Amino acid sequence: MVRENEIRKAEVSVAMPPTTDAGLVFIGRICTPWTSRMETPRQGRSDGPLCRIEIFEPWVAALDSLAQFDVSKSLTGYTAPGASW
Repeated sequence: MVRENEIRKAEVSVAMPPTTDAGLVFIGRICTPWTSRMETPRQGRSDGPLCRIEIFEPWVAALDSLAQFDVSKSLTGYTAPGASW
């Protein structure tokens, strides 16, 4: 049985960024061939162009085990170039 604050085998604890009442923490970015929102399809397709997901530290180790799978899905959103959150 796991205790509430116990770190289990293969888990790593990282310091979270400062928070506000509600916020969003970007853990990476998706590199695609599209340069504007108007060009970007609403839904991706498996036969679409190759895109790359870059994960930022300290989240890399947490998602390392995804490499063992042939397929993974991600929840994404569009951010205009130069936008600051």
